[in-house]
Amino acid sequence: MEISAKLYKILPPESIETKTGNPLKKQLFVVETQDQYPKKVCFEVINDRINFGNLPEGTMVKVFFDPESREWQGKWFTSLRAWKLEVGGASQPSGGSYVPSEAQAAAIPAPSAGESFDSSGAESDDLPF
Repeated sequence: MEISAKLYKILPPESIETKTGNPLKKQLFVVETQDQYPKKVCFEVINDRINFGNLPEGTMVKVFFDPESREWQGKWFTSLRAWKLEVGGASQPSGGSYVPSEAQAAAIPAPSAGESFDSSGAESDDLPF
């Protein structure tokens, strides 16, 4: 699934220990839709899947995510797990990505419309795995 919205807030990363004792890094961010009645939607990112770098709040983004619900003690919890982020409609690498300064951005050729690249610079196929 995907949603286009304005980046509202990036929350600080959290470190969580899983049942198996392995550390897990989780970060939440909130976007605000641009509908007639704007809604705020909170997404989670696990293990640096998306690096926000110096991305300012207020930037238009397209978030690719998977909704997931799970039961715990008779109650259901839903999370929206983001796996890719496109900034301003142009594809940006999601894993290990950063937002370059204006001088750096001028020196880097932008991908043409419709192209998407993974963290290694190879063309990606938009699959989350």
